[in-house]
Amino acid sequence: MKSPSGLSLLQVQDTLTALHKLATNYRRLMPPTTRLVAVTGVYQGEQRMTLTYEALARADRLLWLVTGEDKRSALSALLRGDSTIPASGVTAPSSLVMADRAALGT
Repeated sequence: MKSPSGLSLLQVQDTLTALHKLATNYRRLMPPTTRLVAVTGVYQGEQRMTLTYEALARADRLLWLVTGEDKRSALSALLRGDSTIPASGVTAPSSLVMADRAALGT
């Protein structure tokens, strides 16, 4: 299904079970934290903040917005349930992926 803006909508319900199993393994490698927000490194000259896995795990639904050709391999890995990417540590009962044509490779 395509939105009026030309974005393709992909439901990833089928991969949620696989992602949940992968997240369990990935989280064992990550240090535990109770913080919901973490300060990360500088990126393109700006200090960044991010939500932690614990914060994201509280969500009932996740929206993944993926844009650009440089994200094509990451999107593919997410949809395959690749346990080597950081996104594998993020789970929710429901997820929706919105990707532009460049990220989809179409």
